[in-house]
Amino acid sequence: MESNWPVKRALVSVSDKERIVELCKFLEKIGVEIISTGGTRDVLTKNGIVSLDITSITGSPEAFNGRMKSLSFNISSALLFRRDCPRDLSMAKELDIEAIDLVICNLYPFLETVQRTSDLDSIVENIDIGGPTMLRAAAKNYKWVTTICSPDDYDSLIENLTSNEGTIDSTFRKNMAAKAFQHTSRYEIAVSEHMGKLLTDRLPSELYFSGENMNLRYGENAHQSARFLGDKSRWETLQGKELSYNNILDADAAYKCCLELTYELKNKYSCTIIKHSNPCGVASSEDGLDAITRAWNGDKISAFGSILCINDLFTLEMANFLSDKFVEVIIAKDFSAQALELLSKKKNIRVLKRDFNEELSRDYSVRDVLGGLLIQKRDCEYSNTISKVSGDQDIDRDLFIFGQITAKYLMSNAISLVQSDKGALELVGAGMGNPNRFVSISQAVTKAKENGVSDFSKCLLTSDAFFPFKDSIEFISQTGLRNIVQPGGSIRDEEVISASKKANINMYFTGMRHFRH
Repeated sequence: MESNWPVKRALVSVSDKERIVELCKFLEKIGVEIISTGGTRDVLTKNGIVSLDITSITGSPEAFNGRMKSLSFNISSALLFRRDCPRDLSMAKELDIEAIDLVICNLYPFLETVQRTSDLDSIVENIDIGGPTMLRAAAKNYKWVTTICSPDDYDSLIENLTSNEGTIDSTFRKNMAAKAFQHTSRYEIAVSEHMGKLLTDRLPSELYFSGENMNLRYGENAHQSARFLGDKSRWETLQGKELSYNNILDADAAYKCCLELTYELKNKYSCTIIKHSNPCGVASSEDGLDAITRAWNGDKISAFGSILCINDLFTLEMANFLSDKFVEVIIAKDFSAQALELLSKKKNIRVLKRDFNEELSRDYSVRDVLGGLLIQKRDCEYSNTISKVSGDQDIDRDLFIFGQITAKYLMSNAISLVQSDKGALELVGAGMGNPNRFVSISQAVTKAKENGVSDFSKCLLTSDAFFPFKDSIEFISQTGLRNIVQPGGSIRDEEVISASKKANINMYFTGMRHFRH
């Protein structure tokens, strides 16, 4: 029968020194012998707390700049031998192993280091080896050993030792062991995920999730439960309630599209407006307010209840522009105090601050299917090579990139119509999500006409995939469009190119398809 177990010796080795002095003073006061390592022992000594150097237990010095210190036969044995097994007790006495009853350990800040730097050497040095070993050994022997892996549990430990007169009850030991196993599991998953990305470009052979595991109010619809698994620290919520499932999906699309434009159009501010995962407004300009205005005017009706993202300081003028408009979420590089004051009058708007210096995520995306998951590398590419196959007109490089990125974020079959106006780039029409590419073209043209486009010769049409038949080119030619970008690769490419030449259309091949289902 499990019972309370006394604490006579404690091993303390912490990366996070928060409140460790307070805890160890308590342990010292109740007569617990403390064993500690390098940096932890330095802190304890400076605060007048006596502790044994771990090297006096291991019999070996700390080596290799701290890489080797706690891994040892003596330490692991002191944690692992069974206190109710006569054979283990006899062997421990024979080997001069003295029990350790309490382990207080938290791990090197691996995730914090990954978020702070991309320097591989710094990241590698923050992969903890000895810490997880000590935690798992102590947790495995939970019948007699208590494992504390977070400062959040120091008060509970003190309370348990106090109320039980220097012993710890079995329920607390079990709870702390379970927490330690979860803690080391999340840590190893984080190391596996990030080191896998840094050391190889292969897809993971198994799928894990590190970071937060947070319940959402519901999924896409109210009758569906949902959770968020991942790194919530990538954005800072300045106002509004928690993001919903749909908010997160659309905010992710808005941010990624805006981030790609930020990288490619370095001299411009870009604004993306997303509704149901599709861009309904995108613009890039030398002025942030102009970018928002042009993006909003791309589809004023669809923009109702949308997600808006801009890679600029969100100013009072921008807040005034949106004052009579409804958006669910605003994402920006930062917000002025005056803008936040005005936005605070609309309590339901989520206001998110996000860094636009992030690297484009090139890891993998996951989709569920009945019976399993589909995993693929993210589509973070687009062509910088302009390959003209018909016509004699050169294309503006920024417009060429802008058209590809906007088309890439539309659901297939995707058609984006973009134009350059007074130095700004804007999405003036889009067609997406249709089984028939011809219908998407028609949608994009209709929307452009609604937006006041009368001279289509100034527009660029970008298709996410090739044109399988020349009928699309014949329809496009009737609108006055003179510039088309597509990946090419159809068995009827020559037929399509011939139709383009006949219609005096400039056509450019990228060699890169961008389906988004």
